Amino acid sequence: MKPPPPTGNFETPGESGLGKKPADAKPMRLGEKLIALGLISKDQLEIALREQAKSRKLLGTILISLNFITESAIGEVLAESSGSERFDSRKTMLDANL
Repeated sequence: MKPPPPTGNFETPGESGLGKKPADAKPMRLGEKLIALGLISKDQLEIALREQAKSRKLLGTILISLNFITESAIGEVLAESSGSERFDSRKTMLDANL
């Protein structure tokens, strides 16, 4: 008998709140990750996504400009996602679909 599939909580006890995902899991989009971490609300994401559709700016830039999140908080999440200690936008190519 196979064990049940993961429930979506990929955090291992003792790890930071950013958690880990299995290698075969689909990458979480930035907005979804920020909601999961409790850094923004679903309503804030919806507002930012509407603005993104009009302006075509990056989601993080919009969230910061709307004062929904700080630049340092976005940087920490992006650094964790890229496997770096610190996120450097000049050295990182972003996937616009995330």
